[in-house]
Amino acid sequence: MLGLKTMTRFAIWWTAGLTLVLVAACAPTPVETPPPSALSEAQVSALVAAGVRKGALETAVGAYARHARAVRAPRYLTLVDFARRSTEERMAIIDLNTGTAEQFLVAHGQGSDPDHDGYADRFSNIMNSRMSSLGAFVTAETYIGENGLSLRLDGLEPRNNLARARAIVVHGADYVAPGQSVLGRSWGCPVIEPQYVDRVLPQLAGGSFLYIAN
Repeated sequence: MLGLKTMTRFAIWWTAGLTLVLVAACAPTPVETPPPSALSEAQVSALVAAGVRKGALETAVGAYARHARAVRAPRYLTLVDFARRSTEERMAIIDLNTGTAEQFLVAHGQGSDPDHDGYADRFSNIMNSRMSSLGAFVTAETYIGENGLSLRLDGLEPRNNLARARAIVVHGADYVAPGQSVLGRSWGCPVIEPQYVDRVLPQLAGGSFLYIAN
């Protein structure tokens, strides 16, 4: 005789011959998002030659693998490298299907660069700090806000898990443009050139992986 606890693990079916059949009622196996395809040595070399810092790339790929369950749109890995100066194209959107990348200017937070020398050297997850946060994020929905089309981010680590509450989003602003001696600063958001917003934000929305390194 099966105990009550055991019985709850089975579905009960009767056949035409009134034979009792017990079928295990297994929960559906969740479909896991695969980790990023391994980049070949040639692809890594090409990315590094194009200006992607190898150490930051390796850290981002490792973080993607650890947080793969949170990633719903696995094609792109976006790497923001705040170890580099703001006048460099330090945001790389890497297509993991091809191993190629498109790179962009991106601003950091005002509080991360109080002397405005173009380098972010302090980071925070604290409300109203106006600092950028480091680590792994997953993109969420786009919306129209004070800065036009914007892309919400959800932090995946204790050092950035207040990103949504802090309104840390990807958006565009005129203070991000080539040819400046130093880019303007945000209130903590990774901000790109306005001309790319309408194309890039929908491309990354809906659960792609973004990593901010330093």
